[in-house]
Amino acid sequence: MKGRKIISKKQYGNGSLQSVFWVSNKFRKQNRVKRLLGRYQKEIDVTLAATCIGVMFLAGVWSFMVQLARF
Repeated sequence: MKGRKIISKKQYGNGSLQSVFWVSNKFRKQNRVKRLLGRYQKEIDVTLAATCIGVMFLAGVWSFMVQLARF
C-alpha cells in the first residue's frame, strides 16, 4: 500500500511560491531592458543628438521668421 501525500496551503508558506515567481519575473524584465539599452546605446545617442540639433535648427528658423515679421 502506497502512502498518500497530503499537501496543504500551510506547507507553501502562505503564497510564498507566488511571490518568489513574481520577483524573479520582475528582475527578468529589468534585465531585458538593460540588455536592450546596452545593445542599442549608440543608436539611441545618435537619435537624441539628431533630435536636439533639429530642434535648435527649427528654433533658429522660428526666431528668424519672427524678426523678419517685425521688420
